Parts: sequence; C-alpha cells; structure tokens
Amino acid sequence: NNLSEFFQIANFACRGVFGDLQQFRREFDRPISAGNNKHATREQQAFAETQSTALKTIVDSFMLRRLQKDVLATMLPARTEVLLFCVPSPKQAKLYRETARRAIGKDSTEVLSTLTTLRQLSGWVETYPNGKNTPVVGQELSGKMKVLQHLLLSIRQGTNEKVVLVSNFTSACK
Repeated sequence: NNLSEFFQIANFACRGVFGDLQQFRREFDRPISAGNNKHATREQQAFAETQSTALKTIVDSFMLRRLQKDVLATMLPARTEVLLFCVPSPKQAKLYRETARRAIGKDSTEVLSTLTTLRQLSGWVETYPNGKNTPVVGQELSGKMKVLQHLLLSIRQGTNEKVVLVSNFTSACK
C-alpha cells in the first residue's frame, strides 16, 4: 500500500538491493510521496518522476511481472469446462436440509454464514463445521467427491494430461 511496505517485501526477496530502510525512504519514498502531493511544486513532481523511474529500473532487475492473459495464452492449454450435476449422498442431503432449516428466521449475518456452510457441504462433506473441527461425513459419502474421483481416475488411466483443480475451500484440496 505504500513504498515502505514495498521496501520490506523487496528487501525480503532481494536483501540490501535498496540499502537500509532510512536510505530507501530518503532516496525514493519521501521524494515520490512529495511529488504526488496535490500541492507539490513542478520541481518536486519532476524529481519524483526521476526517482520513480530509478526505482522502476532497480525493481525490473529482479522482479518478473506477467499479465494473467499472457501467461494463460502461452503457458497453459485452452481451458475446458464441463458442467456436471452431482447427486448428493443421502447423508449429505440430510445434513444440507438440516443446516438450511436452522437458518430460517435467523439474522442476515447468520444466514450468510449458513450459505457458506451449505456451499462447503455441497462439495466436500468433511469441511462441514460440527463445532469440533472434526469430519462429520467421510469423503466416500460426498456425491461430488465420488464424481471427481471417477473423473480423475479416468484422466490418469486414459491420458498423460495434467489437471488443474480449483476450489474455493482449501480444506477440500487436502
């Protein structure tokens, strides 16, 4: 959010590239901030531009910046999307109905929390919070996980393709 924070990150990755924090503030942070002030003089603005360019030159020597569209276009194959409808297991459906029923009449904060729980429950039953941070239902009972397991086995047995699996809930990827 500010240049001092940037210094800390850059110094961690490339120790000493900007000297110490005081030197960095003197050479880059203060002049650039002063030049960006709405009451800055033309000289301050020009010096800020010079220091900003010098900072960019140093940063470009160790930071590789890529745009997502460039990476996706050159490094990954075209994305394939397949829409599947997965039938929840009976236990999963029961927990889903019970959780949804408990949200009726609750305040908006609790309802939003319940929606997140329902999203978790619909995909990976073990993420369902039962107050003890322990699994409620095993992977074998999750409808989505059964389908995913079948798809992954089919891909691994039939091809040498790689799979990128994305989940909004990191606990589902363990």
